[in-house]
Amino acid sequence: VTGVPYIFRMLARNWRGRTKFLVPWARCYAGGEPLTPRLAYDWESATGTKLMQEYGLSEGGITTFGAMDSPAHSIGNPIPRVRVRLESNDGTGVGELIVNRLYVPRRYYFGESPETFMDDGGIRTGDLGYYRNGQYYLVGRKKSVIIVAGMKVVPAEIELAISEWPDVDEVVVFGRPDDIRGEVPHVLVTLHERQWLRSIELVRWLK
Repeated sequence: VTGVPYIFRMLARNWRGRTKFLVPWARCYAGGEPLTPRLAYDWESATGTKLMQEYGLSEGGITTFGAMDSPAHSIGNPIPRVRVRLESNDGTGVGELIVNRLYVPRRYYFGESPETFMDDGGIRTGDLGYYRNGQYYLVGRKKSVIIVAGMKVVPAEIELAISEWPDVDEVVVFGRPDDIRGEVPHVLVTLHERQWLRSIELVRWLK
């Protein structure tokens, strides 16, 4: 069973409290955007089946699958005959994912973004990630990085932290112009039960 996280979120809400409806050996994979631990927990609570991640490219097809023992926010490891590497220059261990596989395209139809396709057959994904304890993890898009007073801030990293608060249902972080720091992160959240949230509560919890 595959789908974007939104589909699994809607199904989990609809099925909460009902009889578990998937057989134990079913494999459920979310893709298209990062899977949060909260959604993975809600899905397993509602259905009795684990929700994992898959990661793929329009230019190169499915690239990785999470395993049954993979953390919910991990994209797992490459499928056979696919190689993933990280291109990093900042010393943090976070870098752009480069994918090598057989029979990849060499250019886009109209020739745009030629930097996507590398001389060694690699595809620049534009996704930022890291490798830890035998698993790959995504942290965001290269183009979505927010520069705050010269410091690189990845919105998905903040979103993941906020999504772990039980009151939060969905969260998105984006950058807005700031006269002093260049950009600053702003946060939008939707809540499970509560109607409103004071920002100071969220800041205290994050600290």
